[in-house]
Amino acid sequence: MAVINKIKKMIYILLGLLFMGIGVVGIVLPLIPTTPLLLLASFFFVRGSEQFEVWFKGTSVYDKHLEGFIRHRSMTLRQKVTLLIFSDIMILTADFIGYSDGKGDPGFDHCV
Repeated sequence: MAVINKIKKMIYILLGLLFMGIGVVGIVLPLIPTTPLLLLASFFFVRGSEQFEVWFKGTSVYDKHLEGFIRHRSMTLRQKVTLLIFSDIMILTADFIGYSDGKGDPGFDHCV
């Protein structure tokens, strides 16, 4: 049982590092939502290791992008707009890909 718990904790830590990495990329690229990914990283670090939780909460990434969210339970306007733009682009991309007629015509007739 102890081995399984160690494996679970290691997986949680790896997932925390993965989501933190993607979240940090989201700081630079406005198409990737930073706050939800960093919240996921925080969740996995809490589950994985107290040391990683303390380390993550001590980073400038946490201070700048999550501390206000956790303290006030809200996102900044910039974070909200970025998240909405990202989700709209993903929905439109799926919509245009899904309506292709297979002949190279994206099938925009459905938009009219």
